[in-house]
Amino acid sequence: MFTGIIEEMGVVKTIDRNLQSIRLTLLAKTILDDLEIGDSVTVNGVCTTATALIESGFTVDLSPETARVTTLGGLKAGDPVNLERAMRIMDRIGGHLVSGHVEGVGVIRDRKQEENAIILTIEAPADILKYCIKKGSIAVDGVSLTINSLTDRSVTLSIIPHTAKVTTLGLKEIGAPVNLESDLIGKYVERLIGSRRKMMPNAEFGFYCRFVGFNACVAPTFILHPLLFRSNQAHPFCILTAAGRCRGASLRASERDGSVQGRVRSSAVRAARPPVPTAAL
Repeated sequence: MFTGIIEEMGVVKTIDRNLQSIRLTLLAKTILDDLEIGDSVTVNGVCTTATALIESGFTVDLSPETARVTTLGGLKAGDPVNLERAMRIMDRIGGHLVSGHVEGVGVIRDRKQEENAIILTIEAPADILKYCIKKGSIAVDGVSLTINSLTDRSVTLSIIPHTAKVTTLGLKEIGAPVNLESDLIGKYVERLIGSRRKMMPNAEFGFYCRFVGFNACVAPTFILHPLLFRSNQAHPFCILTAAGRCRGASLRASERDGSVQGRVRSSAVRAARPPVPTAAL
């Protein structure tokens, strides 16, 4: 998992191509401090694995699938690339949750200067745009960015001077391809609600949506576990409170005679509430 906050720009040193794979050797400095063989590194937003360490750099292997669906297959020696090591549990998430699993390639269709910012309009595939919202997040070549506006064909983004200086986005011109990854949360919610919608009557489905919506509002960065709503089982989940603390609860869904009844064990939540002073009663 990554945050979309690029640590440095590296440079492609060599590219070795054969019938089964592509091997990139990249020059870097900052991320080499604690990089080990087997560690994950995003290269222009694509999650890769360091397979060898060299002086002032490292090597990654690309599968045929990665070369097909991302821009990495078109890199040349001397090209700059965005690099980020995997996040640690205690790190601040300065951007948003980025998996490094690029969904498609977009194309820069417009670039203009607006005061201190570069405004980019990027044409994107429909399968990515459906998860985009105004003021939501998107990763472009691994950089976490906020969507200013969007249409049914493109998104518009602002690149501040710092981002333009420390990432490859400051070098991109009109017509340049970029790797795109939409926000994780929307995809998990769609998957959960879509599968549950087929099983529930309208009234019960409405309750389910309100429950999921409530928790998404309380903790917009929590990850919905795919097993959370499986029937006849209880699964723990975590809600981040405003104070940054975690409160556990569990949800048990039981199905009887074709109906679904959801109930939340709220004892942990009740226990977390501060006591009401006697004088206030």
